[in-house]
Amino acid sequence: MPPYFKLSKIFLKLAREHGSKVLHGGNTPLLTKDLGDALRRQKKIIEDPDMGVLETTYEALPVIAEVKVLTMAVAKKLDIATKGQSAIGILEEIVQKTEAAGDSKSAQEIKNTLEWTQDFFSKPEIQQILQADLIEIEAPIGDIHGAFDLLDQALLSVGFDPDKDRLIAVGDLINRGPRSADCLYYLAQPWFFSVCGNHEDLFMFLYKDNQLDVDKTTQCITAGAAWMLEETNETLEDIRHALEKLPRVIEIKTSEGLIGIVHGDVPAGMDWGTFKQKLEEGDRTTKRASALGRQRLESNDNTVIDGVHRIFFGHTVVNDGPKVLGNCFYVDTGAVFKLMDDQNQRELYLTLVDIKATEEDILHPVKTQEKLVRIATANDNKPSPPSPKSNRPPKP
Repeated sequence: MPPYFKLSKIFLKLAREHGSKVLHGGNTPLLTKDLGDALRRQKKIIEDPDMGVLETTYEALPVIAEVKVLTMAVAKKLDIATKGQSAIGILEEIVQKTEAAGDSKSAQEIKNTLEWTQDFFSKPEIQQILQADLIEIEAPIGDIHGAFDLLDQALLSVGFDPDKDRLIAVGDLINRGPRSADCLYYLAQPWFFSVCGNHEDLFMFLYKDNQLDVDKTTQCITAGAAWMLEETNETLEDIRHALEKLPRVIEIKTSEGLIGIVHGDVPAGMDWGTFKQKLEEGDRTTKRASALGRQRLESNDNTVIDGVHRIFFGHTVVNDGPKVLGNCFYVDTGAVFKLMDDQNQRELYLTLVDIKATEEDILHPVKTQEKLVRIATANDNKPSPPSPKSNRPPKP
């Protein structure tokens, strides 16, 4: 195997350049077709006897990148769990689900290269490449509550690139703000992730069995649920389908350690591993704490939660900027309440955090041209571009 395959920096550069060409706007059949094509081209390039070492390297690296990006994109669209799975295991599950969906041609294209791909992926040099991190920015963001115009402005302020960056919301995507139904657009994007918050739970309580409980929804208008009364049953069903997939916990591995994303709280005295185990077991007290808990913040508890480097929480609005207790970071800075009432005297805004930012950066996010958006970035010298008139996506 050519030693040039170990040049991970070249790989990352090519991957970032190549990734923008392959995502096809989230169209699952096209993504799956692209994946089959990429696997076939990968095999053809590596096996070409007429290509020299350097030529093979520079031809192959972008295609390996494309295979990796497409595999993860298709897996997400098909609701395939990737954590702990090998690349081959994910590809095999993609084949099964693609066949079940009736797309036998794309499934066969992937199957034709599986045996060769398994042997190729088993090589140590390729394992190193497959494990390389394609993500440049990972950004937790506070409770959005339907204020997606502010989210758009926050992403513009940091120069967010959907081809290589990821946004992780701390939950409460809906209610109160003017664009709650647009959560559908964002949840369909391969770069957008969120945990489940108590307002997502409220939606599921009000809308079930393909029907909205109008009486209960009317009683929840003060919680910002009035928009549900104006949406069609079809839209509400689509939203329910998207929200019910949201996890209670998201984990991100970084060079500094494990980062956790939770909406509400981790019960006092509970370590990270026990917290996750209790959630998996369906423990109602732990589940409730994950969505509604705020004991740690209200008691100003500085105890470190063992088993995790940092945890980002939402749910409880913190005045005058994000707050840190132990290894817990609270980033719901209440933008939607200022958006609803510009006479509100509290200093409220939407906080976007670069996951690599220091504690000092997080505690003192930088103002942007949009007065209700602030960012905590690991790159203090990164300029904010002028705020455009509109960056709103089409309404689903």
